Amino acid sequence: MAVSVTGASGSSAHGGALTITGSGFGTKSTAAPIIWDNCDHTVDDTSQITAAGWTGAWPSAGTQAYRGQYRTAPYRTGMNAPHSRVGKYFAGAHGDNAGGDQGYNVMLWKNRTLGTFPNYTYACWYQRSDDAWVFGLNDADDNYKCYAYGDGTSPYDANYFYTEYNPRPTSTSSSVGWKLSAGMGLDPADFWGTGGLNPHAGTWSKVEHFFTISNVANGGRLIIKENNVTYYDQTMRGDNVAGTGRNDGIGGFSRNSGNGNNYRYFADIYLDYSLQHVMLGNASTLAACTVLEVCPPTAWSDTSVTVTVNRGALADSGSIYAYVYDAAGTANSTGYDVSGADGGGGGASPTHRIVMGARARWV
Repeated sequence: MAVSVTGASGSSAHGGALTITGSGFGTKSTAAPIIWDNCDHTVDDTSQITAAGWTGAWPSAGTQAYRGQYRTAPYRTGMNAPHSRVGKYFAGAHGDNAGGDQGYNVMLWKNRTLGTFPNYTYACWYQRSDDAWVFGLNDADDNYKCYAYGDGTSPYDANYFYTEYNPRPTSTSSSVGWKLSAGMGLDPADFWGTGGLNPHAGTWSKVEHFFTISNVANGGRLIIKENNVTYYDQTMRGDNVAGTGRNDGIGGFSRNSGNGNNYRYFADIYLDYSLQHVMLGNASTLAACTVLEVCPPTAWSDTSVTVTVNRGALADSGSIYAYVYDAAGTANSTGYDVSGADGGGGGASPTHRIVMGARARWV
């Protein structure tokens, strides 16, 4: 049944409780995501990483200033947060060059236990690199990984695959693309997307991974979006490895380790083992949205979802539109204006729309 949104009540203000009603949302056994990390934690405190729900983070050894920590923005000159709602982010540097936990990788990860296939990962986050990034180090291939999925107790531990930029960023203005590579019995083993956004270009981008994890040939799928543009869409077998222990890693390896300017920054990190989630967007159709902010749900049924509003980079006033994604990762294609909910961000009185059912498709 296609998703249809027909009403909203509560507060559309940042931090408010907003209830969205309609049909076709599906059931979700646990409404809340596995992790919603807005990075609003005590800075320079490694205990905050596990307190936020993560299994671990790298760098965790070596030079203290380079270690993966929550930081108040701007941690370095010009490195502001993607929005002012929190003003913090997770940051670490490929500054040392002494191992996976000391310079090779900047990332957070969460261990998990698989259920019966298919399984799912939905992950989204803001990312960017430091403006002073130094290119061409070590083997000079500018390898830059962004997400990892594998078995073992940490990323790259045993069997794994990763998403990366390939063509790789070789300057602040070079063209890049998304690529899936290696491991876990992937079929196909390597696949290139249709482009991407250079993380060194001086702006934040919102990355989304929609991953249906299957052990059957062509039974799964991976979709990657940046700023709501699909750059990668591949049907595949994503996991053909024994056992049930897995991990999802946000961030990853860079060949350009060993320079103290090579920081990476992450903000508003959302991880769930369901494709069901809620976004608020800045346009009345999903395809037209250039800003989409994920809102962690607190209650979920087939006809009603309650979320904690995360306006993120969305303005305090004016229209914002609700998009509910079902278990297949498909949302209503026409948004529902929720800006008139009691206590909302203000602006003109909303014109509420009855959303017709979107055709079933991946978005």
